Amino acid sequence: MDRKILKILFCPLCKQKLKLRKKFLICLNCNKKYTIIDGIPIFCNDKKEYFMYTSEEEKVQFYNMLLDSYGFELLHKGNGEGYFRSICEVIIKNVPHSVEHIIDVGCGTGRILYEISSFYPSSNLIGFDISFRALKKINKLLKQGKDINLNLKVMGCFKNYKLKGKKVKNLHFIQGSVYNLPFDENTFDIVISCNLVDVLEHPIKALQNLIKVLRKQGFFLITTPMNWRFSYIWKIFPNRDSLINFFIENSIHPIVWFDNLIFRETVNFVRNSYLEWNIFLFLGQKK
Repeated sequence: MDRKILKILFCPLCKQKLKLRKKFLICLNCNKKYTIIDGIPIFCNDKKEYFMYTSEEEKVQFYNMLLDSYGFELLHKGNGEGYFRSICEVIIKNVPHSVEHIIDVGCGTGRILYEISSFYPSSNLIGFDISFRALKKINKLLKQGKDINLNLKVMGCFKNYKLKGKKVKNLHFIQGSVYNLPFDENTFDIVISCNLVDVLEHPIKALQNLIKVLRKQGFFLITTPMNWRFSYIWKIFPNRDSLINFFIENSIHPIVWFDNLIFRETVNFVRNSYLEWNIFLFLGQKK
C-alpha cells in the first residue's frame, strides 16, 4: 500500500501508529492486526454483509448505484448526474486545489472523488466506506483501471453493459466504520459525506468524529435528504437550520448552503423507476 496513506493511518481502537507487515497492518501499541485485501485496509469486519451480498436485492441496489453514478457515459442518461455534478462544482469552486488530504466518508461508488480528481492531482484522495464488497468493485474500476461488466439479468435486462476503467493514481480506498475512524485528529483538508448521516443510528457521534479529523481551516461538505431513519433524530434535527446551528456550535463556519438539490435514486433501471429526494447541501470551514 502507498506509504503516504500509511502515515495517516492510526489504530481505531487506541489511536496509535500502525506498522505495515506484508498483508497486514499491526498496531505498535495494542498489537491489533488489520488485514489488507486488494490493497484495501480492513478496519471493521464484524458483519458478513460488509463483504458479500446476502440477497439478490442488495446486488440490484448496488448495480442501481453504479448506474446512477456512471450511467451517463454508458447511456447518455443517469438519474444521479445533476446531483453529483452540483456537489463537485461546489467543491471545485470553493476549496483550494493544492490541499493535501481529501476524504469521502460513505464514498459508495467513488463518483465524487473521480469527478474532482483532475482538479486535485497532487492531493491524496481517500474513499472510505463500511462496505468492502463495494470498495472492491470501485477499486478495480477507478484504481486498477479495469473494466466492470454489469450483468443486469437480476433486473430483467438481458443486455450487458461495460463500465470502462479509469485508473486514478492518487485515489485510495479504506474500509471501516465512521464510529471508529482509523485516523488522527486534524488530518484532512476536506471531509465529504454525502447521503450518509440520515441512515445512521448515531449521526451526532458520526458528525463529531468527522469534525475531529478535519484540520483547522479545513472544509466540511455534507449532503442529506434529512429523512432520518431513526425517529428520535427528528427531535434533534427537525429542519435544516438546526443542522446548520450544530455545525456552527462545533466550529464549522457556513460558506455555502442550499436546499432542494434533486437526487433521483434508481429503484428499477429497466423500467426507469426512481425515488426523488430533495437534498440539503452544506459546505463550511473549520475555525
